[in-house]
Amino acid sequence: GEWSAPSGGDWALHRGGAVFLEGVRNTRIHECTFKRLDGNAVFLSRFARDVVIEKNRFEWLGESAVATWGETNGYDAVSVVDQPRGTIIQENVMRELGVWQKQSAAFQSAKAAQSTVRNNVMMNMPRAAINLNDNMGGGDVIAGNMLFNTCRESGDHGPINSWDRQPFLTTIGDPHGQIASFDPKPRVITGNFIFANYGGSQGVDNDDGSSWFNITSNVFYAAEGFKMDYGGHDSVFSDNLIMAFPYDGQQCVTFGDFKVGHGHAVTGNKCVVGLGGRFMGSGCGDPTCAGSTDTPSNLERVVALAECDAEGTVALANNAYYTPANNATFVCYDSQVGAMSLADMQARYELELGSTHSPTPSFDVLLEWAAGMLRKQQGPAASLVA
Repeated sequence: GEWSAPSGGDWALHRGGAVFLEGVRNTRIHECTFKRLDGNAVFLSRFARDVVIEKNRFEWLGESAVATWGETNGYDAVSVVDQPRGTIIQENVMRELGVWQKQSAAFQSAKAAQSTVRNNVMMNMPRAAINLNDNMGGGDVIAGNMLFNTCRESGDHGPINSWDRQPFLTTIGDPHGQIASFDPKPRVITGNFIFANYGGSQGVDNDDGSSWFNITSNVFYAAEGFKMDYGGHDSVFSDNLIMAFPYDGQQCVTFGDFKVGHGHAVTGNKCVVGLGGRFMGSGCGDPTCAGSTDTPSNLERVVALAECDAEGTVALANNAYYTPANNATFVCYDSQVGAMSLADMQARYELELGSTHSPTPSFDVLLEWAAGMLRKQQGPAASLVA
């Protein structure tokens, strides 16, 4: 089969699978078992519309459980519409993946749009559970999933990983589907229970230009918070619970610089740093590393921004930060001030208005917060606290 780099992300992909769908509409794969296959289980190639993949078991696969790979004319996805769109992946169990090909995932998306990934359990794989190799058109919804034991053989990654280095022209971002634009419809990631253990870092690792994400009401454990690097913009991170253990120094919020008017918004989150008071660098890959290094010196630092002076660049407000010594600090790299208190951040830059800091709560309190959020969901994580 064909091997190539499908778009602007890091991953190469094999165009092939045990079930190979191309030129199809309204196809349903239901209550099947895909076990001990050397390659991909289900592959959606080029034109595929409204495929439903539900209530299946995927286990011990050489590559990915479900992969999509469309075609464009360079950046043009208007004149060429040979892409998977409207795919629904729901209520599946996906585990022990990537036995041979380590750049594998439970769901791998390349040049595809408007996919819904909901109420799945994804675990035990070498790299991300969900890999978004680009943001062609957007409109994806990732909701109610439970992800853990990802990145077991790699680092500098997350259970959900994204890249957005290559813009695409589509009409998907227009509510009426008429006007072509390089602006995609925002992706929504909501109501998931995500462990970023092993070599993971953030629960959602928005890498290299990742933009137009709405990440809300998720529970992230063993995870850092929200990051932006290399030109990402126009995303929202709100009402999430982040429990950073062990700590790898990337804090609750870590941003590079934005163009004015295109910064991220971070509001209404709870971020707990210093659970257990141990350090583990991204890519360790072995849980025992969490107990091998002394408590880091910057455990109280919760936010690091490349710039704070640019008016309208970022919006941070109404967040709650929790640290062992109740001494949350903030860093602006465009400032000569050094580490600042929350009061300094509010007075100097009018950022984090309405935000608070408090001592690290007990595990009983954390469990109640997480359970309260998960009870509102309908996915597999909700059954843990029913």
